[in-house]
Amino acid sequence: MEYRTSIPRTLGLAGLGVLMIAASYFSARNGVGFIQAVGWFRVAFFGLCFVAILFQPFRQGPTVVIDELGVFDRRLGVGRIPWEVRDLAALLVRESFAVFSAKLKRGADVTPFLSSVSV
Repeated sequence: MEYRTSIPRTLGLAGLGVLMIAASYFSARNGVGFIQAVGWFRVAFFGLCFVAILFQPFRQGPTVVIDELGVFDRRLGVGRIPWEVRDLAALLVRESFAVFSAKLKRGADVTPFLSSVSV
């Protein structure tokens, strides 16, 4: 199972990023003191996010690959996370996510993966 970057969704996020940069710039230019400082911080933050979003459509190949060998997420940069599949069929597959029943191989180091997952 492969998941690729959605170009329309990426363009929507880029548009939202432009709006957030504009709103932050407005608050930075018109704010005073703490509000102005927060506004400039938000301009920098959303500007960096916007740059990261622009690189998404140019990535080659699938973003996430889930197969019998494990999970490979190109965005995490930790390589393939191996597993031993108990049930090859997905338990739940929706448009934006899938849930699988899997058991990790003994000795598999998943620390880099777990540290990048937000709960």
